[in-house]
Amino acid sequence: MAPTEEPDFAPWLAPPSRQTKELSSVGGMPESLDLTVGDQIYVEKEGLPSALRNRLLRVAAFQNPEFYKAQAMRLPTYDKPRIIACAEDCGRHFALPRGSLEEVRSLLSELGIEVNVRDERYPGEPLDVTFQGELRPEQQTAAREMLARRPSVVSS
Repeated sequence: MAPTEEPDFAPWLAPPSRQTKELSSVGGMPESLDLTVGDQIYVEKEGLPSALRNRLLRVAAFQNPEFYKAQAMRLPTYDKPRIIACAEDCGRHFALPRGSLEEVRSLLSELGIEVNVRDERYPGEPLDVTFQGELRPEQQTAAREMLARRPSVVSS
């Protein structure tokens, strides 16, 4: 983003990439988007505008601190990527890390796109086990706090 694009541009407040957060909607956006949550968040590529695809992929990318450290010390950076991308190309879909679900929802909400999430994670099977150890006092306090927040968990 060039400084002239924004009247009160403050470069000292800009992120290291010098790009500000885009909030405006890009034309041709879908009304809704289906996300499948499994081991990752899967988004189907077909019919997805490239501008939206790029913004979703940027959610799963971050700047590599090792690159900037080497650059600041005037060391070679040829073997260090500037950006670390955590998205994967899966043929008809691309996959984003599950931890980025809230950020993806927020981005799509800002763009006025309805989000349909289908949870395909395997819930597992309950195990019939009992705890045989002893908790320290601070662990007992933490366990009580956690159990108080999860009413579906039965305490023993």
